[in-house]
Amino acid sequence: TRWGTDEVDVTIRFPEISAEQQLRHLSSLQIPNSNGGMVTLDKVAQLKEKSGFTTVRHKDGARVINVLANVDSNIITSYEINSLVRENQTKWLAPALNDFIEVNYGGENEKNEESMVDLLIAFAIAMLAIFFLLAIQFNNLGYPVAVMLAIPFGAVGVIISFYLHTLFWKPMPLSFMSTLGIVALTGVVVNSSLILLVFIQRYMKEGLSRHDAIIKAGRRRLRAVLLTAVTTIVGLLPTAYGWGGLDPFVSSMALALSWGLIFATLITLVVIPALFLAGVDIFVRKKKQPVTS
Repeated sequence: TRWGTDEVDVTIRFPEISAEQQLRHLSSLQIPNSNGGMVTLDKVAQLKEKSGFTTVRHKDGARVINVLANVDSNIITSYEINSLVRENQTKWLAPALNDFIEVNYGGENEKNEESMVDLLIAFAIAMLAIFFLLAIQFNNLGYPVAVMLAIPFGAVGVIISFYLHTLFWKPMPLSFMSTLGIVALTGVVVNSSLILLVFIQRYMKEGLSRHDAIIKAGRRRLRAVLLTAVTTIVGLLPTAYGWGGLDPFVSSMALALSWGLIFATLITLVVIPALFLAGVDIFVRKKKQPVTS
């Protein structure tokens, strides 16, 4: 071969020496100081022997240390552990290290965060789909708003029920599955309001006043609204409380769905007709106002 085209691998290493000699050789290494001179390492550092890692892992060019643990859900949840670590990170690490160490939460926490983003997108799509379907059903944009007002009340019922469970029974955090139950609740809660408002609209077309239409629709559909909610709730409570066998994975979702439906149904029978009447009155008054130039 021509001169300069050969590649030769060169490996430089210490000779095979004992551990004591290795430490002595390391202490005698020459390093430059701030004045440009050379000093031995033992002049500026104190060497101690400690256990080290058998392997050094890297991610994106940075050294990483993985801390793994299995969580006993009967004692504490992964969400609570991650919250404790976030709150006490500056206390547990030396102040000088906080600027150089970055803590990333993986495992169940990372999967939950990714799932929550997907869940929020699905929730937004579900809300838009419900709105447009109701708008087509009523041929009006005001009625879908009145029907969907029951959804926030259902979410409030979920939050209150989980708080009471945590306060009087056992910790019940809002997990991914319980949030999934809230998303499922949006479709179920709308049913009660829809049954009521369909009959209100029908009686108003027959010539009844708004007040009379609401009262008559409430009387006619009270049984249907209650039976629809009760049958759904009775079917969910055994799964929520583990009557016959507890499945922790789906119990929080069933609990959120059942208690949210209980709260939303009771509110629907009173608040939704009142809000509908108030909204119609405001619309009629604005329509009657004279136009000024």
